[in-house]
Amino acid sequence: MWEKEVKIIINKHKRIILGISPFYHPLTFLKDISGNKECLTNKDKLSLLKLFIIGFKDYTTNPQELDNYSF
Repeated sequence: MWEKEVKIIINKHKRIILGISPFYHPLTFLKDISGNKECLTNKDKLSLLKLFIIGFKDYTTNPQELDNYSF
């Protein structure tokens, strides 16, 4: 299951909420990843894309194993 959004605290006065559900809310995901230039560097954006790609690979190759994760 994908999370719908992630909340990032920059400092005590600045917070952002990013849509990170590429399957269920793809336009929000693309808009939020491509935007937020004042808060996210290109390195940050690449890190989020890397997280998505790894998650997608795990989701497509072994979805049952993901169901065993618990936090």
